[in-house]
Amino acid sequence: LITVELDTDQYRTGGAHGVPATQFLNWDRDRQRVLALNEAVEPDKQDAFVAAAKAAHGRWKAQQEDYQLDPATFDRMWPFQETDNFALTRDGMVLKYDAYEIAPYAVGQPELLLPYGELAGVLEPAWLPR
Repeated sequence: LITVELDTDQYRTGGAHGVPATQFLNWDRDRQRVLALNEAVEPDKQDAFVAAAKAAHGRWKAQQEDYQLDPATFDRMWPFQETDNFALTRDGMVLKYDAYEIAPYAVGQPELLLPYGELAGVLEPAWLPR
């Protein structure tokens, strides 16, 4: 597997700042094509995957100052969202979000880490570290 991270910034007329965006491409060298998230997750394990992502989101937001100051408002304004923008790293699966998706612009582009230990039995065995 080769993971490529594509970054861009859009500057719109009248905007106070550029809006960054990132997309991961996970190139499956055996199949000679991009690996989709639903191919990386075991069949019928989508619910378990979403639960692991929500747990990672909970850990991430607990570290955010805005969440600590007013959890109810943060949850209302910036609820968890599913994404298929992922990378398989040494430490686990990273889910990456663009600015404004799950947090205010000032937070940047949030990354949620799902450690491989939480993904055993959820990810296809080929994508778990040996």
